Amino acid sequence: QDKVVVSFHHNDTSVTSVCFREDVEGQVISGTTHGEVAVWDVQERTLQGLISRTKQVRSKEEVIDSPHTAAVHTLLWYPGTEMMVSAGGDNALLQFRFDTIDGLGLLVRERRGHMGSCTASHFYNSDLVVTAGADQALRVTHVFSDRASWELSQGKIGKRQRDTQQSRDLIKLSPATALASSTHRNYQWSSLVSIHDCSTQLCGWRMDTRALEVKLAGISTTMHSSRCVTVSQCGNFAMIGYSSGHLVSIHLQNKSIRHFLQHDKTAGGQANTGVGGVGGGHAKDANKTAHSGSVEAVQVCKGNTVVASCGTDGNMILWDLLSTDLIRIINLGIAVTTTSSCLHPESSFMMVGCIDFTIRAFSCDPDVADGTPLRCLAGHSSSITAMAITPDTFQHLVSASSDSALM
Repeated sequence: QDKVVVSFHHNDTSVTSVCFREDVEGQVISGTTHGEVAVWDVQERTLQGLISRTKQVRSKEEVIDSPHTAAVHTLLWYPGTEMMVSAGGDNALLQFRFDTIDGLGLLVRERRGHMGSCTASHFYNSDLVVTAGADQALRVTHVFSDRASWELSQGKIGKRQRDTQQSRDLIKLSPATALASSTHRNYQWSSLVSIHDCSTQLCGWRMDTRALEVKLAGISTTMHSSRCVTVSQCGNFAMIGYSSGHLVSIHLQNKSIRHFLQHDKTAGGQANTGVGGVGGGHAKDANKTAHSGSVEAVQVCKGNTVVASCGTDGNMILWDLLSTDLIRIINLGIAVTTTSSCLHPESSFMMVGCIDFTIRAFSCDPDVADGTPLRCLAGHSSSITAMAITPDTFQHLVSASSDSALM
């Protein structure tokens, strides 16, 4: 009969994978349902150490985050080497090496995808697509080469973990809800911007350094959040629409708030300090906003000269991009309720999702715009969640709705 030589126990979890170290005799590595990876010494019958997010540590008190956030279903030791690979249910593949001076494992490379649903996606150019997920990460994926894919850095997460003794989920940004970009200023300042769930901040990312560069909040209140964002074609300005009805222009080069777009502004669009939750010293009156309802769509059109914003108040408002002066207020006759919108750049047609589950195209040209829908696309039986226009011909529109329909 088989005889039990030694047994090891994990606290409050189950073992899902096991492998032996081939470079050292008498050591076994185990993975658990909680994402923990432990190294055991069979001869000494003790715990040799635990593998954290980046390296192996001696005790459990030193582990801030486990290498995986879901069950470790595979542990594989490369024969004849000092390398181990782990794979988990969090869509991550990690490679560790154990040829260090102290013999402890060290993370050398990793391949990760989003864990959970994808919250936003955006083509940065013809080769790179940026995606945001419920795992609070922004990833850049190369269409043709997996080696050219990476995760955008949110700063020194590990150092902040050690200083605050908090988990990565509390330190990282909330899931992004919308993305926008312009490649004209790729190596000068932030060329990719994002807005996030339950937040008023706009985050600017540099694609050359692959890291977060700036965080700005147009309004300083927890009662409202950002709803839509766009970047001008020149790459200098970002426009953010809020659920409070505010529309804010951000200067990406200066990393500052440029203007609050309002119906009533002083000369030059500048304004004095407001009260009641609007910060930055650019608001004339906190109660005066761009729209009387939530701003659900914003685009820069008309050859990078006009800003078009739509909201739940049923109005389309046209603004001058440089001076931020009000040009026209157009009554659409229907509320815009979808934060996803797209623009036909050659004709300045703006496609928006409406409350009656239709997609309507309106002209953003101040000379001809009168609020009459130029196109009305019906067919969805639920609220529209996303839409995109083909960038090569601008002839086809693809839309998705919450009833899992794709048209």
